[in-house]
Amino acid sequence: MDVKHIIYSRPYDHSGGTRVLVELTSAKTYVGRQDVDSVIGRNQLQ
Repeated sequence: MDVKHIIYSRPYDHSGGTRVLVELTSAKTYVGRQDVDSVIGRNQLQ
């Protein structure tokens, strides 16, 4: 897989698989500042 970047405009939709994608591809992940806590697990995703 040749994935370089993962960009989330709405991370609550699909961010659950990000860790696996990053482990497989070493892609850089980008998310809006307001969603960082949810994506890294500090807040519950809705």
